[in-house]
Amino acid sequence: PGFRSAPVPLPMCMSLVVAADATAGPKPFLAKLYQMVDEEETADIVGWTQAGDGLVVKDPEQFAQKLLPLHFKHSNFSSFVRQLNTYGFSKVDPDSWIFGHVHFRKGRYDDLRLIQRKSSHRPVTNKGGAAASSATNPPQPFDS
Repeated sequence: PGFRSAPVPLPMCMSLVVAADATAGPKPFLAKLYQMVDEEETADIVGWTQAGDGLVVKDPEQFAQKLLPLHFKHSNFSSFVRQLNTYGFSKVDPDSWIFGHVHFRKGRYDDLRLIQRKSSHRPVTNKGGAAASSATNPPQPFDS
């Protein structure tokens, strides 16, 4: 019999990581958000826009007092809006609480997996506003 070697595992490449992430379910925040917006019982507080292309918070006070604590660990409306922003939602109308995202659509729950949270890491900037680099801004010696 000939010599057989065990299969060597291949390193994970970026395309496999992206493919795996694309098949994963939606992030918990997005799943809870969709469920909350889709509930008929609370349509007087929060629901879909008429076109089904966004969410509208019709009664922010009731939303914060009754719905947020049911689905999340807080009742802070500002924190909820901040969380929407981290997922790329934008306010559609400056005079009302309507938010939209290209992948947040009524009847399209599976598209939620395409929504990614924005990175909270911001590059350090120098005084001119450009990103600082150790090559252009070497560390300075300490004064003794």
